[in-house]
Amino acid sequence: MAWGRWQDNTLDPNQQQVQHHTEWFRCCNLGTGVYDVGKVQDRIGGNLRFSDDSWKNKSVDQKATDIYRVLRYKKFVVLLDDLWERVDLNQVGIPKPSKRNGSKLIFTTRSLAVCGEMEARKKIKVECLKSEEAWKLFQDKVGDETLNSHPDIRELAKQVAKRCGGLPLALITMGRAMACKTTSVEWNYAIKKLKRSSLTKMKNEVTALSALFLVPVYWKEMEKIL
Repeated sequence: MAWGRWQDNTLDPNQQQVQHHTEWFRCCNLGTGVYDVGKVQDRIGGNLRFSDDSWKNKSVDQKATDIYRVLRYKKFVVLLDDLWERVDLNQVGIPKPSKRNGSKLIFTTRSLAVCGEMEARKKIKVECLKSEEAWKLFQDKVGDETLNSHPDIRELAKQVAKRCGGLPLALITMGRAMACKTTSVEWNYAIKKLKRSSLTKMKNEVTALSALFLVPVYWKEMEKIL
């Protein structure tokens, strides 16, 4: 996994008064192949309380203007989760972060190319979890009740966790999906499907934001940037 911060050092002459309070905006699950500008705007607009019917009926350009007018004088941090392509900040209405306003843009992506397209100034690759850590995470998502519901499930669960290749997002997703599977038939089917997947080939890619919140060491890296 990697996440990056994009920052522009160009000062906006109109940004003379910046509030000291930091606004946080998290836009999740954007990895749908093509990002939806309106979806990003609605997430940010919701935090800015632009959530009434009149806001929803506005065009992308109108929403961008409203967002920009509010954020231009604020110190903000925007988190964009799971990007698959470049996000046009101007189109969304996000002012360019600068040293003057102290604002930040943090994003996660599976692609180093996207880091380049977003002009990330700081990139961090989140390594895959070790086997013990992966199993602990997987157990937590599945739950003891399911793991103990059948004599064979715990060992089958270890096989599923292993097939996730230490990828936190895969472990979380599979763990939640298997949390209600209480028969060995269902677990064997999951193993069969995983064998056909390409999860293990994802180790060299950048994965999603979930692991960033699970591995404390990466919060320390974030603190250095923020």
